[in-house]
Amino acid sequence: MFNREVEATLTIIALSIFADKRVLSTEITAFVKSADIIRRFVTSDLKITEAKLLLWFETNRVDINAKMQLRGDEFERWLDALLLDCASVSDKRFISNIIEHISKADGEVHIAEKALSVMLDRKFKMSA
Repeated sequence: MFNREVEATLTIIALSIFADKRVLSTEITAFVKSADIIRRFVTSDLKITEAKLLLWFETNRVDINAKMQLRGDEFERWLDALLLDCASVSDKRFISNIIEHISKADGEVHIAEKALSVMLDRKFKMSA
């Protein structure tokens, strides 16, 4: 549907929805509502809209959830490959901001969501 860079960016952001092992409508809504922000930072052949983000999420949710079940090293290799795919996004702070917003969408930031944010921030700094 989207180019490789957008797919990788969306997948990284969507990880925050699955981090606490519960998928809530408030988190999906926060993800979908981030379309304008994503569109400002990532180049896409297709216009990034809320409707397309919802379709993307529904199409990819099973695969992302499966990836969240990978063991430590396997998960990290998969995540590193995603980061390579979005390496041309120069300022990835917007990803962290969206993840933070999604994590807060249910009124509570869980330990797994915090851990994901810390890991991504560390990887973003290493790739800068």
